[in-house]
Amino acid sequence: MSSCTICGRELSERSDLCEYHWMAKKNIERGYERWKQALDIPYEEYLQELRENEETGRWIKDVVDAILAGDVVSAPS
Repeated sequence: MSSCTICGRELSERSDLCEYHWMAKKNIERGYERWKQALDIPYEEYLQELRENEETGRWIKDVVDAILAGDVVSAPS
């Protein structure tokens, strides 16, 4: 059985991530559309902003770190 690329938990049926990290990734990708419209920033800058924000939760930061490290592929719309 495979496990989450980030934390080692059981995989979601929809991803190579666990359910928690999969949902965080989807929220990151959806949120980027709003940020892009409001601030016109590139995806990597958006990820850095999320990483540095004290209000950003653990699951999101885990996924951001994995995306920036190249361990998780993320394709914003």
